[in-house]
Amino acid sequence: MKNYGLTLATVACLLFAYPSRAEAYLDPVTGSVAFQVAIASTLTGLAALKVYWRRVRSLFRKEAEGTE
Repeated sequence: MKNYGLTLATVACLLFAYPSRAEAYLDPVTGSVAFQVAIASTLTGLAALKVYWRRVRSLFRKEAEGTE
């Protein structure tokens, strides 16, 4: 009875891993939107890094100065 949680987790994983028939259609626009989201996320991250670059740089400089 101790392994009830483990057994339940194993059964749940097997149910989710079992392949089922998917009646879905992904048109070319879906890939295009996913590509645009990936690019927008990357550019947003780079813009945020640019805005906060001084803070990030000072974080690393303080750690380096403190270890010497």
